[in-house]
Amino acid sequence: MPLDIPKIARVRTVPDDTPITAKAHVPRTSVNFIRQFVPDLEQLDGELGMDVDVNGTIGHPILSGAGDMTINVARFTNATIPAVRGFGARLTFRNNALTLDRFGGDIAGGPFTMSGRVTFPKLIEPTLDLQFKSQSVLVARNDTLTVRADADIRITGPLAAATVAGNVALTNSRFLKNIDLIPIGLPGRPAPQPPAERPEFFSLPSPPFRDWKFDVAIKTKDPETGNLMWQSKPKIRC
Repeated sequence: MPLDIPKIARVRTVPDDTPITAKAHVPRTSVNFIRQFVPDLEQLDGELGMDVDVNGTIGHPILSGAGDMTINVARFTNATIPAVRGFGARLTFRNNALTLDRFGGDIAGGPFTMSGRVTFPKLIEPTLDLQFKSQSVLVARNDTLTVRADADIRITGPLAAATVAGNVALTNSRFLKNIDLIPIGLPGRPAPQPPAERPEFFSLPSPPFRDWKFDVAIKTKDPETGNLMWQSKPKIRC
């Protein structure tokens, strides 16, 4: 890619008419090398291959080629993060778009898939149009809870300011909480007060996610049949 340094310095960006020629070729190989870049991965077994060409200009890229990946199992050092099994992906690059021909797997017994495409009106400004679906996927697990969810979520718009919309339904989830009905030291002393500090809320402070818009409804899948279950163990102390 030629670099006109004076022009780039003047307009403070790479001009759209800058020609580009690039190639990414990865012969069929093990994915285990990814562990050196993601230290949280304890085990990774699978293969990947890719052969992609990029031509045209920054403002009008022309893509061609394909890539695929299989992951038999991916396990993390943090035991609360569920393992991924049976993942397979097939990606096609054509004109200015990346299409997900196949993308899905299994998270702790719950299947998930993603479909759609990513277009590149400009090479450095991708636009997303993706649909994510899951069924009883394990999303959280620790000593006090196990949460599974069905999801139907669509991600659309430019990467810098995408919109996430859809539904998440909790199902087959369990919450375990120990409750002190009579804390030690009572009666005779005032009841303990909750902490004055406000709990920290979930946030995404880094770009591009900090500028994304979220319109996701979260609910129980079927509250009348009790798919969301509380298990409490009261403690009575004298």
